Amino acid sequence: MSARTALYVRLSGDATLAALLASPQSIYYQVAPQTATFPYVVLSKSAGTPDWQFAGAHVQQEVWVCKAIDKASSAGRAEQIAARIDDLLTDQPLTVDGGLALAVFRESDISYSETSGADVFRHDGGLYRLVTAG
Repeated sequence: MSARTALYVRLSGDATLAALLASPQSIYYQVAPQTATFPYVVLSKSAGTPDWQFAGAHVQQEVWVCKAIDKASSAGRAEQIAARIDDLLTDQPLTVDGGLALAVFRESDISYSETSGADVFRHDGGLYRLVTAG
C-alpha cells in the first residue's frame, strides 16, 4: 500500500483517536471538505526523496504533514489529537508498497492559529519523516 494509505489506515484504525475527532472518518488527504465537522485530521505529503542504497535496495524518504484542525477558542483538543497522532506514528511499523517503514519520526512540530471573522482555527501536529525500503 502507498505511504498515504498506510498512514491513513494506522490513524483511522485507532479508537482513541476516533473518539477525539468529530467522527471516525474525520481524516482527510490534503484538504477537508467544506462540510467537514471539527475537529479533524489532515494528511499531506510535503516532500519525497528517492535514494538507492544497501546493495541496490530502493530506499524512499518522505515528509508528511499530519495535523489536527479544530475550530475552538482553546488549542487543548487539537493538542490532544496531535499527541495521539504522535503516539500512533513515532517508531511504529508500517507496511508501504510491499516494503517496510524503516523509521517513522516527527522531525518538526506544527502549532498555529488562524482566524476568519470571529472563528479561530487551531492547527497542531507535526512533520513526520517516513523512511521505507522495498
